[in-house]
Amino acid sequence: MHWLIAVIIGWHCNCLTACKMEKHLFPVHNVLGWGSNQHGQLAREGPDSHVPMFLNLPISDVHESGRIVSVQQLVFGGGHSLLLDGAGQVWGWGWNGHGQLGLPPEELPWTPEPMLIPGLPLCRSIAAGHELSLAIDASGVLWAFGRPTPPIDAPPAPADAANTAANAAAIWCPRPLCASAGWRQAAAAAAAASAPTELVA
Repeated sequence: MHWLIAVIIGWHCNCLTACKMEKHLFPVHNVLGWGSNQHGQLAREGPDSHVPMFLNLPISDVHESGRIVSVQQLVFGGGHSLLLDGAGQVWGWGWNGHGQLGLPPEELPWTPEPMLIPGLPLCRSIAAGHELSLAIDASGVLWAFGRPTPPIDAPPAPADAANTAANAAAIWCPRPLCASAGWRQAAAAAAAASAPTELVA
């Protein structure tokens, strides 16, 4: 038996995430996708698909090198896909024409193979725009890679941040709650420094 967990809508493709019920647990996740596959955003080479089909993702219910540890969050951009697994690792595949997979485009124009975003710390949230990827790591750093690039006057990450991700800009966002991206814009919401006075006991 499979239970539907979420529906994700992308620019030219869609997908469903489902989990397989085993002994009343949900250790194995399956992802069905359909639509455009021009840049391998359905995690395979080949033509577009108008019928939902399982994406070829290396998913495991235990932590193994080179394998996705369940599906925590999945987002689609214009031609790329991002996945946050249960261990906090961020995976990407599809179009990398503007570095939205964390590598220079001339090094990797596109790939149908899910790959770990290089150098990115463990994260707790991701978002994808048309040509942009965003990730919030556990220490409160907002990472942006792709296009549009962060504004010049954006607050930089602190010096001790793990700013090692290739082709990515780290933006310090105190107490980030979530981030989102659209066609040519991005935004992040942060918690207030203190609770509103009317909520303080």
